[in-house]
Amino acid sequence: MINPITDKKIDVAFRGKLGSFNLDVAFTVSARGVTALSGPSGCGKTTLLRAIAGLHHFQEGYCSVDGVIWQDKTHFLPVYQRPIGYVFQDSRLFPNRDVIGNLLYATGGRRPSSGLLFEEVTELLGLIPLLKRSVQALSGGEKQRVAIGRALLSQPRLLLMDEPLSALDQEAREKIMPFLEQLRDQLALPILYVSHDHLEIRRLSDRQIFLHKGKLDTKAAQQEAYSVIKAHCIAYDSAYGIALFEVAGGQLKVAVPSIVTGKAYRLWIDAKDISVAPVGTESGSLLNTPNAYIVAINAATLHNNLITLRLGKANHEVLFKAYVSDLATQQLNLKQGQKIQLRINHIEITAVSGCYSSKIKAT
Repeated sequence: MINPITDKKIDVAFRGKLGSFNLDVAFTVSARGVTALSGPSGCGKTTLLRAIAGLHHFQEGYCSVDGVIWQDKTHFLPVYQRPIGYVFQDSRLFPNRDVIGNLLYATGGRRPSSGLLFEEVTELLGLIPLLKRSVQALSGGEKQRVAIGRALLSQPRLLLMDEPLSALDQEAREKIMPFLEQLRDQLALPILYVSHDHLEIRRLSDRQIFLHKGKLDTKAAQQEAYSVIKAHCIAYDSAYGIALFEVAGGQLKVAVPSIVTGKAYRLWIDAKDISVAPVGTESGSLLNTPNAYIVAINAATLHNNLITLRLGKANHEVLFKAYVSDLATQQLNLKQGQKIQLRINHIEITAVSGCYSSKIKAT
């Protein structure tokens, strides 16, 4: 298993011109899970990824991962010295090598004795049956899995993925998605993931950065807010079709036709599906009305605020995001630190088990 990130942050800032394109981006994100980079074609997603990799050198730039500075005003670590794995749109495998030869290329021909082990990677990505096959005999999805495996065997501290599924048809995408979910859930490895596909991002990412014309698109970020919550299903009432999930700081109920208990799940909640009310308000028909504390109130769209709320205590908490109108914010006299009731209208579930994943319709 790869050593977990300790600093827990990826800190990036680039400003400069590349040909006729201007990039001016700065952000700090958690080094846990998947951070999606999204936006229209030509907005700078790939340029940003290549700058982080050290393939583009902006004179005004800063990049640090795990507390280690890769670039600042006086220091620029070349790409071959940066502990990254890079997965492109096409697999870029060596056609004259078989699968095992392509995988071991990342390790100088030897199976690694520490970090991510060969057996671990090949099992995680379902590559064991393919090891002796020619890459020319592989499907597009199989080639991408080999490319991901090769990137992982280079023992990266950061995995960069530039639209890895864009060249695949829908059937191939569906087949490879469970492997990407396993990678996200089982490895303590931060991933920056570029994609145009909204559903792909929604299924894989823990957070999202929006770009537009080389800059952060804060408007889009405010309009597309959501919460991704790790949960365990601890009980299921088949008589009523209600699953009980344990999350950091509390429990949530979800109506589902069936579910496997004792498994890990991801709950996805759109900020539009959460409202707030004074503590003690009757829950009515809603299954989930927990009390939470307001962490921040930020202007979002016209006449609406994006409110961040905390359920649980420090180091054992989960954050929710909710859209609340200016009028409701004023009427409820909402303030930072205030205790308020959450009213969750809809929850989506993604279940991950082995190499299989399914979206479960929920309410």
